[in-house]
Amino acid sequence: MIPPKERFTSRVENYVKYRPHYPQQLLSLLRVECGIDSSWVIADVGSGTGISSELFLFNGNRVIGVEPNSAMREAGDEYLGRYHKFISIDGCAEQTNLPDENVDMIIAGSAFHWFDLDAAKVEFKRILKPGGLVALMWNSSIKNEPFMMDLIKTVKKYNVEHDVENKYHHEREKIVRFFHPNEFREFNLPNQQYFDFDGLIGRVCSMSYSPLPGHPFFVPMSVDLKKVFGKYSSDDEVKFEYSTNIYIGKIK
Repeated sequence: MIPPKERFTSRVENYVKYRPHYPQQLLSLLRVECGIDSSWVIADVGSGTGISSELFLFNGNRVIGVEPNSAMREAGDEYLGRYHKFISIDGCAEQTNLPDENVDMIIAGSAFHWFDLDAAKVEFKRILKPGGLVALMWNSSIKNEPFMMDLIKTVKKYNVEHDVENKYHHEREKIVRFFHPNEFREFNLPNQQYFDFDGLIGRVCSMSYSPLPGHPFFVPMSVDLKKVFGKYSSDDEVKFEYSTNIYIGKIK
């Protein structure tokens, strides 16, 4: 299995173009539930290409992107270059390279699945200011929707890295373990994307376990995806439906 810190290197372009962003309602939720305002300093741990950082930069926050993969980090620097309150550093959840008690909130997206939870928890305690919060958030596809069920079945058929699926199992147990002994609050917001067929291929290729062009599985996978697209498309588009899942708590 490709090491977590290197696994998206060959997928940066597809990740930037085709991964879902976060709904604007997320900011409203954090204002009401956490009291966040533009003065808060945010550490986006596992910031990748900057998708999760952008929402907070839009809110006027200073955001520090912590990302160990150089290709992803450079893509994030380019994507967020217009925001003067964004900086990125080479670091990871277990060693962010940030000073003690430096940030008001830590956010982490789907990179959370790859963290060493115990080591990350120690590091997060170190860099959070007193009373600081952690917000875990990611977009989860609605898997019981017919289009998504057929899509997942097709992608799994050509999965080039079966072990990676285990990283997403027992998700809630990992979240409970991470925040323990403190409680956390859970919220869900609707989110969606629309893709033509080329976009569907790009979205699938942004997944770390799908075959890329040049792999012997890529062409047969594309043929099967064309059938799925034809079955579910309307006006030459398919709709990806997500639940944006947010988990907020303290670890001090």
